[in-house]
Amino acid sequence: MITSPDQVTPGGLFGRPGPDTGWAFRIVRQAGLPADQMQGEAVLVTLMAARASLFGRAPVPEDLDVARILMGYEETASEQAVERGRGWLRHSRHEPVPGAAAAEQIGSELLVMSPGDLRSALAERS
Repeated sequence: MITSPDQVTPGGLFGRPGPDTGWAFRIVRQAGLPADQMQGEAVLVTLMAARASLFGRAPVPEDLDVARILMGYEETASEQAVERGRGWLRHSRHEPVPGAAAAEQIGSELLVMSPGDLRSALAERS
């Protein structure tokens, strides 16, 4: 039985709770993303919320930048990144929390990177 917050392990069924994660929806909807990217809204929001919670804050526009990079939504994205994003999108339709598997697969190491560092890290992996 869990009796205090410090007994909750991040990830898994408990997710990565953070403050004001609903704010990510507002950021995504105000970003003016193309319709094909808006299909991935739930996955983007989950990735944003996971990143923001690692910093102990509400989501900010930079979290959207990182989520878009991870989803392969940039013109310079590798085919591997694009396919990864498509796979997450297909899988998200069957998840209780769409995008949870994406956040778990990416892990904290990449989520905390700045957009520039993330682009470099992904380019090295390709």
